[in-house]
Amino acid sequence: MKGLNIILRKLRRDNGWTQKQLAEMLNKSESAVRMWELNKSQPDNETLILLSNIFGVSVDYLLGHDHLRNRSTEAYDYERNVKEFEGMDVM
Repeated sequence: MKGLNIILRKLRRDNGWTQKQLAEMLNKSESAVRMWELNKSQPDNETLILLSNIFGVSVDYLLGHDHLRNRSTEAYDYERNVKEFEGMDVM
């Protein structure tokens, strides 16, 4: 499973942005973005939500908990319901 640092760096580079440009979008310092990408620190929850909005991905994707970059709500609900059903003791 990839970590936030690797995913964040890839998303930033895929968009052609420098660390400084991303930092400006977030109203953060360039060194903050650098530290996240080096896995030396983590963004706070508010910043994670902002990052997910900027990149158009879920927070789960950013954190490496979801392998689908763009997950529709319907697909997520279906998958969650299947997992809940499989965990039920029917008989």
